Amino acid sequence: MITIVHWVLLAVPIGVFALSMGVGLNAGLGALGHYVSMVVLAQIGLIILIYAVVGPWGRISLTRFARGIIPAQVVACSTQSSLASLPAMVEQARTTLGVSTATAGLVLPLAVAVFRITSPVANLLPLLLAVEVIPDIFRTIGNVTGDLAAARIVEGRDAVAEPDPASGI
Repeated sequence: MITIVHWVLLAVPIGVFALSMGVGLNAGLGALGHYVSMVVLAQIGLIILIYAVVGPWGRISLTRFARGIIPAQVVACSTQSSLASLPAMVEQARTTLGVSTATAGLVLPLAVAVFRITSPVANLLPLLLAVEVIPDIFRTIGNVTGDLAAARIVEGRDAVAEPDPASGI
């Protein structure tokens, strides 16, 4: 059984390539490019909306929030995994965003497990899963951004607006 599973795992890249090639040939590369562009633009729009909400509700400046979440977003981009981004998210929430250890330790793991803010926006055409690499990068960045915004908003309810430690103010 293990040998059969090993063979299947070796054949998966060939199957995914064949599937994506078949979809590309049938739908046309223009249609696939249009799909990828549409999903990426929808994700960018959602991320912009998250930035607009976190400022007033999270009681944090937009520049401080943006600078604070970049390391977690880089991990999200490179791994395409919110779970793999969790250690960077917890670290940045605590050190840069001013989120308490208790809030970061509760909100972020819970958010990674159940809070998929980008799913409704990203799952427009589920038949084209073969070309999901680029949209999935933006989906993961959106989820990480939303998770960190949620942690800051939860912390912001009890916190007073704090100056940015990097600015020296």
